[in-house]
Amino acid sequence: MSENIISVKEFRELGFLQELNRQFLHPLGLALEVHVDSEGNETLGRIWDSRKEESGISFFEPLSLSKIQYVEELRLSKIKARKDLNKNENCFYTRDGKRLLINDNGIQEINLNKPELLPFEGKL
Repeated sequence: MSENIISVKEFRELGFLQELNRQFLHPLGLALEVHVDSEGNETLGRIWDSRKEESGISFFEPLSLSKIQYVEELRLSKIKARKDLNKNENCFYTRDGKRLLINDNGIQEINLNKPELLPFEGKL
């Protein structure tokens, strides 16, 4: 049986760690690190917590433009297919029955101001 798993090393080298930190975790005051042992094996390390810092966390080392571009191109390549999931009415609901839709950035969201997102009356 083949598993769809990416190694921590590949996750870091392709830029997913950088972009996860830069775009999501750092603004919240969090950071995920990769630990490299003496033999070069990479594992997910600690999650740094600076949520009490007003400005979150910033990179103090140069960012890789090629990693930013790779991750952004991959994200953009998936948006149309993700937005097409909105056509499936039985697709995504929260535990309390609110409909999740894929927004223009390819992200699942809840917009409580839209009538189509009112609580789902059927079984989940």
